[in-house]
Amino acid sequence: MLTIDLPEHLDIEAATALKVALTVEDSAERNVCVNAGQVDRVGTACLQVLLAAGRTLNAEGRTFTIASPSPALLTACTDLGLIEELQCRSTD
Repeated sequence: MLTIDLPEHLDIEAATALKVALTVEDSAERNVCVNAGQVDRVGTACLQVLLAAGRTLNAEGRTFTIASPSPALLTACTDLGLIEELQCRSTD
């Protein structure tokens, strides 16, 4: 399993790096878990990257989980109507 620790700030500047981290060559054939415990600021661009990664991995028969979603991530997902999507991927 590939584990990725999310940065404190998941803003638009972090979106490209997040996409790259989720699509690196060595992650092919692996399940992915992102640790979201230290996230304190969330933008929609990073949420889009996370949701797209989850849907893509699931379509490939792999798993995508979000470990320890922070209060900021939970709030952002609630505000955008994505809390159910987050909860079905959350390990906590």
